[in-house]
Amino acid sequence: MAKFVLIFVLTCNLFKDFVICDKNTGDEYQSMKDEIEFLRERLETMDGKFVQLQKDFKRECRSREERFVGDGELNVEQQVIKLRQDVNQIKQGIASSYVRWGRTVCSGNASLVYKGYMGGNAYTDKGGPANYVCLPEDPIWGKYQDGIQNHGNKIYGTEYELYGSFNPFDKNLHDEDAPCAVCRTYYATTIMIPARTDCYSGWNKEYSGYLMSIDTVHPAAGEYICIDSDPEYILHGSGNQNGNVLYVVEAVCGSLPCLPYVDGRELTCVVCSK
Repeated sequence: MAKFVLIFVLTCNLFKDFVICDKNTGDEYQSMKDEIEFLRERLETMDGKFVQLQKDFKRECRSREERFVGDGELNVEQQVIKLRQDVNQIKQGIASSYVRWGRTVCSGNASLVYKGYMGGNAYTDKGGPANYVCLPEDPIWGKYQDGIQNHGNKIYGTEYELYGSFNPFDKNLHDEDAPCAVCRTYYATTIMIPARTDCYSGWNKEYSGYLMSIDTVHPAAGEYICIDSDPEYILHGSGNQNGNVLYVVEAVCGSLPCLPYVDGRELTCVVCSK
């Protein structure tokens, strides 16, 4: 009996230890399970945060890229505006001038510097300048002595001399006095081309007309100039005062090839700019 009791006690103690051990094992398992669940939740949370960070990063990159492109486009636009302003300033600084003989106004986009009276050497003078000048309407005097001094040179007004059988203009200008206009054009170069009424390709036409100069029988020298095809005259009374005079210019065959030129034909002219 005592032996049975001893065996019973030992059996109970062993079972008790087993139960306690099983309980401890179960607690440890549950703890591990809870920890794994916690870690899983943390991992999911971190994964969600990582995905959100990726989205935020991409959004920020796009925003920066858009700002960069926008700033770049704005910068390019500002540079274009600046370049256009520079070009306009350069254009305003580029110009040339010419005299529109026979007129008091300028043509096209040219601006009037001043208008006045055409002048030059007397046709009877044997010396002095050959060129014509455009005298302004409002002279400013310096030191002077009134009265003809009978030495040095003189300047006269200019008359159209168009008597005879041919007048290339649409009005009677004989013995009328010629005006002039100094014009500024926004082109760098201005030239007068004789024997043409139109400019060559790439050039801008300022005006056209007829080539005129002094008569060959006169002792004074003269300059070839282009008188506008629709000339004006100074409204202060006409009269045969002579002084400086203008005649149409004819082509003469010989050294000058005919054709293309024609013997005795009056020459045209054109003023061109580029």
